Amino acid sequence: MRLLAALALLVPLVASRSLEPDSSSPHTAKVSYDGYHLYRIRAADQKEAEFLAKRFATYHTELTSRGFEVIIPPNEVRNFNELGLNARLLSDDIGSQIRDESKTPTYKRELHKIGELPDLSWYDSFHAYEDHLQYWDDLVAAFPNNSKKYNIGSSYENRTIYAFHFFGDKGIKGDKPIILWHSTVHAREWITTLVIEYWAWQLIDGYKSRDSDITKVLNYYDFWLVPFHNPDGK
Repeated sequence: MRLLAALALLVPLVASRSLEPDSSSPHTAKVSYDGYHLYRIRAADQKEAEFLAKRFATYHTELTSRGFEVIIPPNEVRNFNELGLNARLLSDDIGSQIRDESKTPTYKRELHKIGELPDLSWYDSFHAYEDHLQYWDDLVAAFPNNSKKYNIGSSYENRTIYAFHFFGDKGIKGDKPIILWHSTVHAREWITTLVIEYWAWQLIDGYKSRDSDITKVLNYYDFWLVPFHNPDGK
């Protein structure tokens, strides 16, 4: 209850201000989050979590399985810390993180020869959909005798849905158990695309380098991968 009592007295000093831009500012004005802190607060129970959500209702917040997360402006960080919450600092500069995530993608086809696996710098940044399509073509080109690309239909907005078949020593007609990986099923699931791409990269790299475990698995199973189950993102 110490937390609830402290918040009842002190949070209004902080929560009276909103993180939203000043209503008098033009809507086209650029908003800066430089110096904004991101905290994760551990609540004792669901009731306390709901209390936190109510107290910080005017802030950017998120209730996750790991705790209650809130973004605090730099001029209110001291007041927030004085509340004595069970809070963990996740970032001391949200603005800097936003800029890092907006950097130009580092992947360039010329960084590797056709037929070789792309450089792992691909995973350093976010990429456009068209770049992902090219990346998968490069993966297949690096594994020409053990992979095949298929057109399995069209999305609602008429984008082609592709499937990729990876196989081992029995070839494409091997009668083997199947492992299916698919991703990007719902909107805003961009990280799942990178996960399945990294798995595919590891399969190819392991098989080409004769890693015993990966070779054994790929020779026993057929892998079918659908990286863009929903390319429309809706």
